[in-house]
Amino acid sequence: MIIEKISFVFVNYFSSELIISNLLRIERMKLISPHVEFNSIIVNNSLEKFDFHETDIFHNVNILYPNSNLGYAKGNNLGIKQAESDSSSHIVICNPDIILHDSFVNELKKDLTVYSKLNNYHLSAAFAVRIKGLTPYYNKPSFLGVILPAITRYKDFKVESYMDYKSIYRFHGACFVIPVSNVKGFSDYFYPDTFLYIEEDLFAFKAESSKLKIFNLPSVEVVHIGGASTNKSIPWKKYTYYFSGLNLLFNKRYNLPRFLCFPLSFTSVFFRFVLEQRSRFSWK
Repeated sequence: MIIEKISFVFVNYFSSELIISNLLRIERMKLISPHVEFNSIIVNNSLEKFDFHETDIFHNVNILYPNSNLGYAKGNNLGIKQAESDSSSHIVICNPDIILHDSFVNELKKDLTVYSKLNNYHLSAAFAVRIKGLTPYYNKPSFLGVILPAITRYKDFKVESYMDYKSIYRFHGACFVIPVSNVKGFSDYFYPDTFLYIEEDLFAFKAESSKLKIFNLPSVEVVHIGGASTNKSIPWKKYTYYFSGLNLLFNKRYNLPRFLCFPLSFTSVFFRFVLEQRSRFSWK
């Protein structure tokens, strides 16, 4: 599988130093993969000028300045549309706080070649990148598991292996790869009504409804620092974002009326809050 042009999309929220570190790694990737065209797109949600100086070090970096903080879903949708208009064959969605390896593209080419030989590539809506130290991918949650996050978390921790070439249900949103030719029919990649949470769950439902799959990338791994953007937002706001995402998930995936989505979402948010507080104090 030949990667003709690859675009790395970053949504920035006061994380410019981390993004610049990854841009330097992308420059090193170019030396290892000289036959691939590279492009980087930064969606600046910080509402301030991105701390970036165009020098001879960086090439093909496009910074987009929306009029407001678009969040994860709309921000990445904007970056994806730009990458598509730039004729990218593959798009890598990257949280600012991941650490890319210099061999990223070479390892990606290896895994995509395997999927093309298995005749699975044309079925893909996304390829999940392994996140070092975290659950490699996620099971399909039950209805009760959405309401009670501990059930879903327990099932996810029981994942046995991430070294196989196989389809999975959900990816980790910190880093994944989009095969552009397979998702051209999507008006938006992510549901634009979400802001920061549940995007991966909604996308998994969208891919399943479109008869497409998400595949695991056994050879490709990144490090995820975590919390670079969320730690800079108002703490209680993340629960409102989680609530709104759940409302949409219950409505879209389970086809429930809005008056039922509200109490179910509230219950799930409450249990998530309890789980997080329990983890926080047990860690101390």
